Amino acid sequence: MIDLALKDLRSHRMRTFLTILGIVIGITTIVSLGSISSGINSLVEGQLNIVSGKIVVTQHGAEPASGPPSGKVSTDIVDEIRQISGVEEVAGMRLEHWGDFMINGAELDKRDSIGLGQVELEEGDWAEVGAYEVTMGYHAKEQYDLNLGDSISVEGVDLRVVGHLEEVGGFMDFGLITSWVILDEIFEDGDFFTIVFVKPQDLSISKEISEKIKEEFPELSVETTESASENARESLAQIRLITFGIGFIATIVAMFGIINTMIMSVHEKRRQIGIMKAIGATKRQIVTRFFEESIIMGLVGSFVGLFFGYLGTSALNVQIGMKMARVTPGLVAFSVIFAMSITIIATIYPAIKAMKVDPISAIRGN
Repeated sequence: MIDLALKDLRSHRMRTFLTILGIVIGITTIVSLGSISSGINSLVEGQLNIVSGKIVVTQHGAEPASGPPSGKVSTDIVDEIRQISGVEEVAGMRLEHWGDFMINGAELDKRDSIGLGQVELEEGDWAEVGAYEVTMGYHAKEQYDLNLGDSISVEGVDLRVVGHLEEVGGFMDFGLITSWVILDEIFEDGDFFTIVFVKPQDLSISKEISEKIKEEFPELSVETTESASENARESLAQIRLITFGIGFIATIVAMFGIINTMIMSVHEKRRQIGIMKAIGATKRQIVTRFFEESIIMGLVGSFVGLFFGYLGTSALNVQIGMKMARVTPGLVAFSVIFAMSITIIATIYPAIKAMKVDPISAIRGN
């Protein structure tokens, strides 16, 4: 039966090609957009792990849940936040874009307070406070291919590589980490932090402290771990909805192409179906005959779509200079299952029509 299905598909090459092309476009769309969604999810989750248990302070419009923050929080404001009752420690980072990556100037003597205490080193050590040294994030290390002891020039200042980080799944992977004092010296432009972490003496008073900061400094955006997680999940849910909505529409279009192809196939094979029934073929065998054709097209379309989706993802990562988009095993499995489900559903109606063909009328050509 499979041989007959393959023979019929080859005998209508153009129609088969166009049907498979529709599936390929749908799956390529799902994989490409889904990989971006997966990558953003991974980056945001990594970022949220870093801010866990802390109050995050940034300038309005520079919230970290939406990506690497920007904006300025002056050191004078940071000193005032330290005086608020219930605050145990305040630590900051200054982020500066540099090429495809980001330079992170951190108060490295307070690594636990800025979320770096849980980040593992692959090799080497952290840059020393006030030293012309740098610790490289996982993807930054891959990009520059620098060994420990090598130097990297940032705005004309040589920084010696003293450590490489393990992958953390956040924006830290794309960063170069040095002392805040050194970064402030390299880029000048005044004493400020891009993002400030406030560690409360007790997590139960986090909300109270955040409200106090908002009251005293209305120009700042203040988020607790809980509010940051909630905002991030809402944003990710919207991204997933848009992503799979576009892919779903593209695949539905492909489904109508399959229905059209199979209905035409039933019409062309009426006499053949009549003969098969006349010599004893069961309804199940007739139905199987058409499902085999659609499943073959679905499988070919799925795997070709996965291939092009993977190529598109790789091209996107090369274009933006970082491995943001990710084709996960779950995304691959979902894409194949979704495509096959649509293919099978699209074949049900044509298969029922084939099953109901009257053998005598079909043989007579009526």
